[in-house]
Parts: sequence; structure tokens; C-alpha cells
Amino acid sequence: MSRSGSVKLLGDLPLLATVQSFLRQNEGVSLGVTVPQVYQEMLVAKEQDGLSASYQGQLKAILGLFAGAFPGPILHVKSELIDQWLRNTVFSSTPLQRL
Repeated sequence: MSRSGSVKLLGDLPLLATVQSFLRQNEGVSLGVTVPQVYQEMLVAKEQDGLSASYQGQLKAILGLFAGAFPGPILHVKSELIDQWLRNTVFSSTPLQRL
């Protein structure tokens, strides 16, 4: 994007205030992290927590499907996409519908 395009996008907002707001809102967020990366980190953390093999197996199965369905950046996964995925997976015929 060109400088003039950026100025149009900001409108009357000062650049410094916009950058500060962005940094505040995204504190602790790592941009570009993918769903599969978060999935792997979670599996490692749950194993370190000493959770049962059965529970870890369930996490691997269900969250593995999720990670496979959403291979991109986790910040791109919106609630509508998750809802659609849940409605179109094997979970759609389980008691999950009654929640």
C-alpha cells in the first residue's frame, strides 16, 4: 500500500495514536501463528501437565481434525467458520447439538 493509501485509510486519526492502540490491543499476540502450531503447543503442555493418556488421545483426535481443517493463521479463524465446521463434521450428530 502506498503512503497516500495509508493516509486515506487512517483518515483524521494520528499515526502514533493508531500504532499505540494496535500495540495495546495485540499485546501478547504473536502474529502469523498457525492453528497447527497452537495444536502442537497445546499437546506438549497437556502432556507436561500429566493428563491421562485417554484425555490426551481425545485432544489429539478432535483438535487434530480442527488443526487440519484450519491450517492457516489462528487469527483468521472466526466464530462463523468454527460453527460451520462443527455443523459439518462427525460432531454434528452428537449431543453437541443440544448444548
